[in-house]
Amino acid sequence: MTLKTKITLGFVAMLALLLGLGGYAYYTVQRLDRSSRNVLKDNFYSVELGQQMLRALDRMEADPGATQGLPQLRQSLTREAGNITEVGERELVDSLTQSQAEFQRQLDAGAPAAGRAPILAVLRGQTYRMVALNTAALTRKNEQANRNATQANQYLTLFAGLSLLLGLMFVLSVPEAAVGPLRKLTDSLEHATQQDFTATIPVESKDEYGRVA
Repeated sequence: MTLKTKITLGFVAMLALLLGLGGYAYYTVQRLDRSSRNVLKDNFYSVELGQQMLRALDRMEADPGATQGLPQLRQSLTREAGNITEVGERELVDSLTQSQAEFQRQLDAGAPAAGRAPILAVLRGQTYRMVALNTAALTRKNEQANRNATQANQYLTLFAGLSLLLGLMFVLSVPEAAVGPLRKLTDSLEHATQQDFTATIPVESKDEYGRVA
């Protein structure tokens, strides 16, 4: 193997390490970004819908005819039914749907506001549980994302340290590989110029220096 080939292979190895480090860093950032987006998409929207439903319930309590609050509650509940992400959330949405239908039945039957108060309390309690479920999921997923970020940072630090160590080894070994044989060849030639032909030129490789020797 020629000296040029050795040096080229060394640079290729260093380039591969740098590309590997950069690729892993890019993959880690993309994974954390996707994780953060999923948290916002899956659970934050449900929390927002829950807040809208609570505001609708406030309007339904203030308005005996529920002319404004009920359509808003129905719309938010329909959207929440299409955003089920957590275990037990489907059951909560089904219960909310049944309670909303019961409120509608009582309203159509002409029940007074006081008579509809218990079902409104049930709706409010179910909505609070739905919000709490998604809030807990947000907290849990955020903590998991933080753990993933910490772990990724540790791996990146380890990989960077390993790359630095190998890079230093390469920087220190390449000059010696290039200069060491040349130094031995120079020493042998100096002996020859001094009429000392007892010194030999060691042949330790099959590269350019080995062929000259």
